[in-house]
Amino acid sequence: MTAVLTWRRFGALAVTWVLVVMGGGLLGERVFVGWTDDDAIARVERDLTARVRSLDAALSRAAQALAGQPEVRSALVDDRLAARQLFELVQATAEAQDAQGLAITIYDPRGQPRAWSGRPGELSRDRGLDAAIGFADVDAAGLRLVRIVPVVQPPAQPAEPTRSLGAVLVERVLAAP
Repeated sequence: MTAVLTWRRFGALAVTWVLVVMGGGLLGERVFVGWTDDDAIARVERDLTARVRSLDAALSRAAQALAGQPEVRSALVDDRLAARQLFELVQATAEAQDAQGLAITIYDPRGQPRAWSGRPGELSRDRGLDAAIGFADVDAAGLRLVRIVPVVQPPAQPAEPTRSLGAVLVERVLAAP
């Protein structure tokens, strides 16, 4: 009688644990994923939007920091000695970001790259370098998020216009092919 009772208890306990685990899994799925498919899609969309905005803000900060440095302006004015320092500055900025797939390129006013780090994508000729802009692009490297910030020479007199010296382009691959 004792052996049969033990097997019955074991069977009841096993079935109870299976039901508890299944119930916990279903509840966890509903809480973390959503009650409906629309909820799950909305959650993924919110998470993805937040990640892209955060990444764009980081790219923007890096580009603005580089564009505002006097060393960058002096290298773009054709100071050949500063060109080597420009590569070192771009490399140091890329290493400080510590992001895989990050590329930084500094362009002169003609759209020619003057210094770079990482594996930059191709910049289409119809993209202007005179305005700060962020966009997503697809090329051979995959889907990438790009931020362009112009490098300008501040005017000596308040009445003078600012002079464009080039642009800093910071990009990061989001999804490789």
